[in-house]
Amino acid sequence: MNDDAPWLNLSKEEIEQLRKQKYELTQYGKEKIKKLMMNQEPYPDEMFEEAARREKENKVLDIAKNLMEENKEAFQHLAAIERKELAEKGFEELTTNEKIQLALEEIDWIVIGGQDGEEYYNSIQFLRKVLRSLVTPEQPSQGHPQNLCDAL
Repeated sequence: MNDDAPWLNLSKEEIEQLRKQKYELTQYGKEKIKKLMMNQEPYPDEMFEEAARREKENKVLDIAKNLMEENKEAFQHLAAIERKELAEKGFEELTTNEKIQLALEEIDWIVIGGQDGEEYYNSIQFLRKVLRSLVTPEQPSQGHPQNLCDAL
């Protein structure tokens, strides 16, 4: 039983399973985006094969989308648990890649929606914090305001 949200009635194993599913879906999405960005126009004789391949991919994406919708509340809760675990670790202790990964996940939750006003505000504040942490003092301003993050 999960002490953080007893109304979800999730065991530690179920939380770990959700983490694994979230990771797999994220990796799958990244892979698909990379393929789409590098995809070249097929030759005319390959058009039918390409159409069949894309139809299969769309079916898999629909399955993933339905899984995300069915487990939306659990995934949101998992994100909150992970955020709490990372908060205990300390923002300064995170690597740059961990900060960027967390920011990307936060953007995913903003896009998916369903956040209340406070959650949305916290998401934006976290993104600003990550961006501020990535600014290095040796970067020239090139005519921009002294602190670009303040413009956000």
